[in-house]
Amino acid sequence: MQRVIERFHDVVPGAAKEATDRVAGLGLSSYQGLSRQQLEGAIRAGFNAFGEDLIQGSDIHFKKHWEKIAVVRVEHGARLEEVSRGIVTGSQILDQHMRAALDGDLEATNWWLSRQNEIVTEGLLTLGGVFIAARERMISEQNMQLRELSTPLMPIHQGVLVLPLVGQIDPRRASQVMETLLEGISAQSADVVIMDITGVPVVDTQVANYLIQAARAARLLGAKIVLVGIGPEIAQTIIQLGVDLSDITTRANLESGINYALGLQGLAITAAPALEQER
Repeated sequence: MQRVIERFHDVVPGAAKEATDRVAGLGLSSYQGLSRQQLEGAIRAGFNAFGEDLIQGSDIHFKKHWEKIAVVRVEHGARLEEVSRGIVTGSQILDQHMRAALDGDLEATNWWLSRQNEIVTEGLLTLGGVFIAARERMISEQNMQLRELSTPLMPIHQGVLVLPLVGQIDPRRASQVMETLLEGISAQSADVVIMDITGVPVVDTQVANYLIQAARAARLLGAKIVLVGIGPEIAQTIIQLGVDLSDITTRANLESGINYALGLQGLAITAAPALEQER
């Protein structure tokens, strides 16, 4: 409706200034990093996108605007409820200015209310969807980083790697361990991998099978697995479960595992001559 569109362009400057005052006064942490000029510019940009939808009879411009903004807001740690509140506040003030400008024109007011509801609703739905997707992506990336940190593969000598495992080993973690193990063997041409399970609290049938599969997969790449860190309780559990680890070389602890691995390389750790203290 042309009259609504004309009145909209008339009220935007004043509505943007009032919305800036109102949003700034809310004390929302998601907006505290913005200067007044930046905040007003952001509100004007939102109003302009809204206006494009109003003119074209669409609901895509306001939605696309918030689709872009949401990604930036998430990266800066903004909260969904605060950004949504900012949109709603701006929408309310814009509505007040528009109703006053339409001056009791019932037909124009009803058309305005209908379009405003459609455009703002689509914007809020898009904002929420992008926020949730971005948060899930960030959480997934953080979990991946944690898994990588919890599955480090460390070279201690040419051809010898150590893979210390800490915490529970579930199917996803087992897959990560296998991937790290095989990629490390291939990339570093490893002959021996010492797998230290001292930090694994529970070794049941499933975990034992993971270890056996890892040893077999490593063997296919020409590497040998040496399993260390089996404590008394885990040893008893393995026996009670009837798990056969005969295909895997085991040693009591990491030190003996390293000595064994170096021995396979024709090497040994010996005491170095004592250095004379400097005078």
